[in-house]
Amino acid sequence: MRENSIINLGTLSSLNLLYSNLGYKLKEINSLKKEFDLVWDLRQLEAKRINLAALTSFLSISYGLSRDIGNPIPILLDWNPYIIKFLYTIGFFEAARELEILTWDERIIGGLPRTSFNPNNKILSFYNVPDKVDYKNQVQLNIIKEELRQECYETILAKFKLLFSYSDINYVFDPDLVYFLCTNCAELIVNGLIHGRTPVFLGMQRTSVGISICIADSGIGFLQSMQESNPWTRKKGINRNVDALVIASLLPKNQICLRDVINSILKIRGWVIMSSIDCELRWEYNKWQRSLDILEDLGNIPTNRIAEEVIGTELTTYVSRENLRKGYFKINKFEFPGSRITFEISFL
Repeated sequence: MRENSIINLGTLSSLNLLYSNLGYKLKEINSLKKEFDLVWDLRQLEAKRINLAALTSFLSISYGLSRDIGNPIPILLDWNPYIIKFLYTIGFFEAARELEILTWDERIIGGLPRTSFNPNNKILSFYNVPDKVDYKNQVQLNIIKEELRQECYETILAKFKLLFSYSDINYVFDPDLVYFLCTNCAELIVNGLIHGRTPVFLGMQRTSVGISICIADSGIGFLQSMQESNPWTRKKGINRNVDALVIASLLPKNQICLRDVINSILKIRGWVIMSSIDCELRWEYNKWQRSLDILEDLGNIPTNRIAEEVIGTELTTYVSRENLRKGYFKINKFEFPGSRITFEISFL
C-alpha cells in the first residue's frame, strides 16, 4: 500500500518562505515520488498574508512535479471561508484545474461568503507551448513569437491598466510604464513558452504597500535556454545558472528585453528578484548601477565568475536580513525547477 508524503508549505507569505519550506523536502520528494503519493498541506495559509509571487511560483513548481509523477497532486485545505474565497477569486483553482496540476475536495468551494477582494489580484496561466519549433529557422521563430506575443499582450494589458489605476493611493505612475511593463512581461511569457517549453504563470497583486508582478515557469531554466538561443555563451564557457541570470539582465533589449524593464522598476524605488534552478538574484538600484558601469559592452564579459565580477560581491548561500535590501546573488542549497522573475514596486 502506497503511503502519503505530506509536505507542509507554511503560510506562503513570501518567496523565501516558499523556498525554505519546500527546499528541505525537495530531495526527499525527488527520491520518494515513485513510492509515495505527494500531498501539499496548505492548511497553514493565513488571511491577508498570502503572497501572490510565492503562490504563482508554487503553481509553476507543482506543474513540473505533477508531470514527473504523472498525476495531479492533492492539496489539503481547511474550510476557511476567507482563504477559499481568496484563492477562488484570484484564479488559483481555475489555473490548477485547467492544467491538471492539483486536486482537492470540491466540497470546500461550496457556500463561499460574500467577502470582497481586489478583483485585479490574479493568477493567469499561458499554456500554448508551440510544437516542433526549429530554433535555427529565425524567420519561423519570429512569426511564432510575434503571434504569441500579441496574444499575451492583449490578455494582460487591460488587467495591468486596472492594477496600476487606483485613486486611493498617493502615487502617480508614468502612463508609459504600464504599456512598457506589459510589453516586456508578454515577451518574457513568450520566451518561457518557446525556450522553456512549459506553461507560464503570471501573478499580479496590489496591496497597501505596493504592486507585485511574478512570472514563473517550470522549464529548463535561464542557463540552458540562453545556451540554445545565444550560442556565444557556450563559447565563452558560461556554465552557471547565476551567471546566466546576470547576463540575461544586461543583454540589449532586442535579445531578451529584461535590461530596460529592470532599469525602469529600479528608478521608481522598486526591486527585481530573479531565480533559476539553483540560484537567486535581487537587483537593487546601487548594485544595478554598478553593474551597468562595469559592463558597458557585452564583449567585456569575463569567462569566469561573471556574477562576482559584475555585482562586486562574493557568491554565498546565505544573505543576512540587513543585506537583503542592498541587493544580492546567492546559490540555493536545493534546486527548484524552472525560472521566476518578480517585479516589486513600493508605495512607501
